[in-house]
Amino acid sequence: MIRLCYSSSGTTKYLDSAKRIQWQKNRKQLLSVLIAVQILAAG
Repeated sequence: MIRLCYSSSGTTKYLDSAKRIQWQKNRKQLLSVLIAVQILAAG
């Protein structure tokens, strides 16, 4: 998702190299936040 958003701006390599570990570590938390946002938005 993030890579698709930044692929056109040319920062894909930066995200893959510098942020990849951080994103993997925070992926569960990010998913939880996204789910919570969807629930709040839905109702």
